[in-house]
Amino acid sequence: MKSLKNQITQDFISESGEVISKRYQLFSTPWFKIYLSNIRKSDEGVYFHTNPYSYKSIVLSGSLQEGITFAPFYLTIYSQIYKKFNVVSRLYQDAIKIKLLSKEAWTLDIVYNFQQDWGYATEIGYVSNKVLKNNSPIYERS
Repeated sequence: MKSLKNQITQDFISESGEVISKRYQLFSTPWFKIYLSNIRKSDEGVYFHTNPYSYKSIVLSGSLQEGITFAPFYLTIYSQIYKKFNVVSRLYQDAIKIKLLSKEAWTLDIVYNFQQDWGYATEIGYVSNKVLKNNSPIYERS
């Protein structure tokens, strides 16, 4: 098995340009992918972000609080705390913000149903990160 150093990785970059989390791709098919994610910082940007896919995650270590708001209007915000071995399920339209409650958190993520670009829930609804950030993707390969 490859070490994590040799795995395909992706960095989630905040609106301010900081690395919030790093994902290590463990397995990939045309229908789903499996990642090991290291969440390093809270998401302190202005907007909640959307993912390009639906996912299920298992918290392996650490704890986090997730703020969630739902398409198409993103009006109501819910909050949920997740600790070790809790399972998180989200659809690609859901917009989230993550606040770390521990120094860091590790999750195992199964992602599927690829639908859109990374984006943000804004006052006018979903906006692709490419539009919001002048074609500078918030999710970069490292």
